[in-house]
Amino acid sequence: MIDITAYGAVGDGATDCTDAIQGALDAAAAAGETVLVPEGRFLVRGLAVPNGVRGIQGVSPASYTNHRTGSVLELRREGAAQALLDLSDCKDLFCRDLALVGFGRGGDGGRWTPDYSLVLQGLQHSAFTGNSLWGCAMKEAVVDLGGHGEGFLFEGNAVSLATGELD
Repeated sequence: MIDITAYGAVGDGATDCTDAIQGALDAAAAAGETVLVPEGRFLVRGLAVPNGVRGIQGVSPASYTNHRTGSVLELRREGAAQALLDLSDCKDLFCRDLALVGFGRGGDGGRWTPDYSLVLQGLQHSAFTGNSLWGCAMKEAVVDLGGHGEGFLFEGNAVSLATGELD
């Protein structure tokens, strides 16, 4: 298991941890390992999870009433360049016990702007369970389940501030 803090991520809620966490994800993909997100609030501009990562494991999701504790990945409001967590086309991946906090925007005419919360398109034989999603309103931050692949499990997740339905 690859701990993101070993790559320099600091869960203080102030430090930009994008490069450190992306480095941990890239190393995990190369080794077929799981990435550990320990307790803390890790700010990112956006993360692209490469195929080959076995899992992204938190130690405890945020509570439904407090999204500032637990294993938190939070999209920075300034400088967000892409989705908080882009899992596009990953296979055999699990994500669990994380709090994901996004403040991006939805798309226009079927095209998404680059700073929404979560992309799950094309996942195959993967599971996204036991997580807390905050700021995932369809107009504010999009959870895109359109066109996901076969064998995808999305259950046991707490979704707050959602104004639309998940497909």
